[in-house]
Parts: sequence; structure tokens; C-alpha cells
Amino acid sequence: MDRTEKRDTVVVAVFCLACFVFTARLVSLQLFNRDTYAPASDTVFTRETVIKAERGSICDRYGRVLVYNEYTYNLDIDYYLLPDTLKEENEAFIALARAVQKAGHEIILSPDYPLTGTYPDMSYVPGEAAGEVRAKIIARYRRKSDITAPELAKYLAKRYDLLDDDGNLLCTPEEALLVMQLRWSLIEKGFSETGSYTLAEDIGLDLITLINESRIPGGVIRQESRRCYAYPGYASHILGQLGKIYTEDWPYYRERGYPMDAMVGISGCEKLFEEYLRGVDGVLVTEYDKDGYIINQYVKTQPIPGRDVWLTIDIDLQIAAEDGLRANIDYVREHATGEHTGEDASAGAFCMVDVDTGQVLAIASYPTYDLTTFNEDYEKLASAEVSPLINRAINGLYAPGSTFKIGVAAAALTEGIITPDTIINTTGKYTYFPDYQPRCWIYVSTGGSHGPINVSEAIRVSCNYFFYEVGRRLGIDKMNKYCTLYGLGQPTGFELGGAVGILAGPAYRSENGLAAWKETDTIVAAIGQSENLFSPLQINMYIASIANGGTRYAATIFYGVADFGADQSKVSPPRPSVLGTLELSSSTRTTLLRAMDNVVTSSWTISDMFRNVPVSVGGKTGTAQVGETKSENALFVALAPADNPKVAAVCVIEQGHAGSNAAYTPGKVFEVYFGK
Repeated sequence: MDRTEKRDTVVVAVFCLACFVFTARLVSLQLFNRDTYAPASDTVFTRETVIKAERGSICDRYGRVLVYNEYTYNLDIDYYLLPDTLKEENEAFIALARAVQKAGHEIILSPDYPLTGTYPDMSYVPGEAAGEVRAKIIARYRRKSDITAPELAKYLAKRYDLLDDDGNLLCTPEEALLVMQLRWSLIEKGFSETGSYTLAEDIGLDLITLINESRIPGGVIRQESRRCYAYPGYASHILGQLGKIYTEDWPYYRERGYPMDAMVGISGCEKLFEEYLRGVDGVLVTEYDKDGYIINQYVKTQPIPGRDVWLTIDIDLQIAAEDGLRANIDYVREHATGEHTGEDASAGAFCMVDVDTGQVLAIASYPTYDLTTFNEDYEKLASAEVSPLINRAINGLYAPGSTFKIGVAAAALTEGIITPDTIINTTGKYTYFPDYQPRCWIYVSTGGSHGPINVSEAIRVSCNYFFYEVGRRLGIDKMNKYCTLYGLGQPTGFELGGAVGILAGPAYRSENGLAAWKETDTIVAAIGQSENLFSPLQINMYIASIANGGTRYAATIFYGVADFGADQSKVSPPRPSVLGTLELSSSTRTTLLRAMDNVVTSSWTISDMFRNVPVSVGGKTGTAQVGETKSENALFVALAPADNPKVAAVCVIEQGHAGSNAAYTPGKVFEVYFGK
């Protein structure tokens, strides 16, 4: 056998061996391992999708739900499930659109598409926005800028494979326009492997059934959740909103495992308590056959729901506060008797805290807004003259007026500058300084004075002369030492933040390049004027520290968290956080509380505001000038019960004219609190 014959023999032998191996393998697959490999022969690809975790609810201190999730269903176009050819895609788009229209839902398309009319005699939609879209379409497909609408329509119809070989439409003219609009909408929304396109939102069972039964390629039903509000329009300034992750915040969220398209808290408690409220998404695995139909699904990773966050607020008190604040402003306007007497009142704030814990029971700002319509109303809200977007309770800054006198009295009594029995002969016009002689309000209005009075009487009648003299004796350094201990001009510790405010004095003047502090400035500061500016919450915490005997607690809105499905009754608040202490003697505390009690009981106007409150109430008015062209700001601080306070509140009415006018809202909230 020559070399050629040997080579041929070897080739034939190798070929026969290969045939035997392949035949044996085929027999093994077909006969012995058929059940194992049969499903795989039909599977084209496997896809993992996110199972959105349920976000936790936000509740009040009694577990009443304020913010919750509502689930809806959308019809999406899925990139992976579309057919391979343009013609088949067009048929799928048209079939999906017909199904949406048949079910009575609206098809979501780009509103600025520039072509309108009946194909092919179409025209351009007039308008600058439409012109910009037209320019983008022309640039994308490299058409001449002067192309007519019919010419562009014909080009797009051909480009999208809507025509047969003779140039006739393969669908109706209306359907052709629909496909053009939809394809451009897909481009505008960045439709690709990484993102689907929502064709219809909040769909009903009829459309869900129709899509599932018809099995139109590309269509998929997806569940969505949205935040809903059990008490629309209330607590809007504190609850906050969800939104897409801001670009500058992406590194922070990426490190914590968030996907780029995640919805996160962007304001208020939604942002503050994001770590508790967020859940951990799960993973769903879907297997598709060669035709794009689902042949198997299973959960690879179970989603973990977020936790429920409980706030310290009582929604009943919150509603009473917001309704009361609105009615309070209306009351002031209705009772105005002339120019600058409250006819220009239009905004205000209220807050109320537990004096022994710092827990915020209600916090309101007016004007306000409704979170359910916030996005639709945003432009109107942002351009409003009296901005509803400002949370005046924590970010509004106001001169405290005569509410400041309580703190000055506490400092003077503690330092021994005066005693409860010290008498100062007030003469209406303060003449201690030759070059500056301010007058008490009673001297301005009647030419008279309050005569010889002690500190309790001075608080009751709000005598400026008395506190000019006490402020001079006390001095600005000691005065501000105590104001700092009360938390005035200091952070409140409130989780939602807030303005720090301004404590008038030499330090503030020096830091801001203002005129040097003079002794005459001290007596102005002593009655709550000069540069003194504080937020309502700061004033509230200052009064609360006086009420409880000198402990300054951090203001807090956090009550606790509850695991999803756990026993909600076991939620308990954290220990109160103490920011500072000032030991007020029992004598000083009693003197101040009795004086505040007399403020209410000696005034028919004020006491009438609290006539339905079943306990005694103490208070103090404050009136602060804000310019010659506006009514004065009105402030009122309140404590109850007057002899041993459990709660403290403050109300500010911008341009409220008189401090007593701001007593209305505390009265309404106290009625609810003590009526429970």
C-alpha cells in the first residue's frame, strides 16, 4: 500500500470515528437526556428585571398613616420584546395603540411633534417649540432645512418602512402619523436596551386583559407605585417629596447600592428618613422563547420593603394648626379698622412642642400647598408674591417683640438684678440717656405711664419702660448669655434644619461690619428689637425651656420606626436630647408663669380666644415693626396648663398688627389637644 492509499485510509477512518461520536452524542441528547435539554432548545435569552421594593409609610405619633403607596399599572413598550423588522414593529405599535384607544386610555406621545394633518398632505405645526423639534428631526436625518412638511412626511414614511413597493401606505394615514409620532417619542425618551417606554399610564383591568390575551409583541404590563397623601394639603412643608437622583448626588447614592433611575426623598421627611423608608429591590428572572414569549419566570432575589417612620406630630393638632392659621389671617384682615391695622396680613407660622421632650406636636406655615398637585402647581407656587414654598415655621425670621421680655425677666431674676417684688417707677418716657429717650407704648398712645410696677405687672401690661431699665441694669453680655442658653440665635437641633437667627449684640455687629454697639442699643434689644431675629421654632423652644424650669431640649420630629408587618404598637420615641440647661429657681419660674397667666386672664380679647380650652392658659403678646408701609408683625406665645405647662406654642402673623391677634391659632390647637 503506497503512501497515498495509507493517507486515504487514515482520513476515512477519522471521518468514520467522528460520525460515530456525533451519532452517539445525538442519541444521548434525544433519547436519554431529552427532558433536561428540551426546554433549553426553545429558550432564546434570559433577562433579569428589578422587582421594586415597597417604600415605607410615614405616620403620625399614633401610627395614623400620612403618606403611603398606591399601586397602578402602565403599558410599556419593551425593547427586547419588539419584532426584528421595521414593518413588524409598525404593526405592533399600531396594534398596541388600537388596544389603548379601545380601552379608553390616552396614548402618551411627544406633545411637540411638528407634523399634523392627513398623510401625505401634511403641514408643520406653528410655534417656536414645534420649530425646534422640526429642526432636530431634520438634523437627525440630514434633510435640507427648507424641506416641506409633505416631503418630510414621505421621507419618514419611507424611512420607517410604512410604504409598499409602489409607495402606498401599508396602513391608514392616521396610523402612519401615529407611528411617526411614536418613533420620534421613543428617540426623545432615549428608548433602548436600558429603558422601556410608557405608552399608557394608570391602565385598567380591561386593557391589562386585552394585552395579555392578544400577546402583541413589544407590549408589557408593569406595576408602578406612587406616593399618596391621606390628608391632602396638610403637613406639606414637612412631609416632602420623592424625585430622581440629582446628578451631583449620584456618587452618594451609588455607594449605597441605588440604581441610577431610583426615586429617592428629595425634600422634607422623605429625604430626612430615606435610610429607613427605602426598601431593597429584588430581582425577577424571565426566560423567553425564540418568538419573544415568556416561558418561565422566577424570583431570584426577594425584595425587602422599607420601614415605616413615625413622626412626633399629631395629625389632629396639625389640621387644627393649619386650619387655625388660615382662619387667623382671615380674622385679622376682616377686623382691620384702617391703614396698617392688619388689612395686609397674608402669611404666618405656628408650632407647638412638648415642653418636657422637645417633640414637635404641630408645625404649620401659611400659605401652603398640596403635595398631590405640587408638580402641576409649581410654576404658580414659585411665582406667588407671598411664597407658599417657604417653611416659615423654621426658616422665617422675625423680631420677637415683647415675647422677648420673658427671657429678659428670667435673666434679671436669676442674676439678682431684680426680685419678684422690685418696684420700678415707670414714667412713660425713658430719660436715663440724654441723647436717646425712647417712649413706652402707653406714653405714645395716651401720654401716660404704667407708674410704679413690679416684674409680674410689667409682663402683664408689656411695659417697655420697665424693660429698658432692666435691660440697662442687666447689660448686653449677661442678657445674651441667657438668650444663648435659651437657644435664641442657636441651632434648635431640629432634624429638618432651619434658620439659626440673629442674636443682637456686639459680636453680631463686629462680625458683620456694623456700627459699634452702644449702651442705648442694649435697651432696644431688651424689648425684642434691634437686630434680634428668630424663627418661630426657636421662639417656641425658648419659651418651652422657661416653662420646664430651664432645660433646653433639641426640637425633634422623629418618633420611631416600625418594621414592615411588625407590631406597630411597640414603637417608642428615642430619649430627649438636651442641648443646654439653666437652673431657674422655683420662685422665678412661678413668677413668670403667673405673670403669663395674668396676661391671658386680664385681657378679654385674649381670654376669649381660649374660652373653649378646659385648662388655664398663660401667654405673652409681641408686636414688631417691619417698616412704615406695612402693619406690624403679631406674635403670641402660649403655655398650658398655666401653672405647670405640658405644651408650649407660638404663632406669628405677618402684618398681624397686634400681638393679641395671634392668639387665635393657639386657642384652636389647645382646644383639640386638651379636649382629647
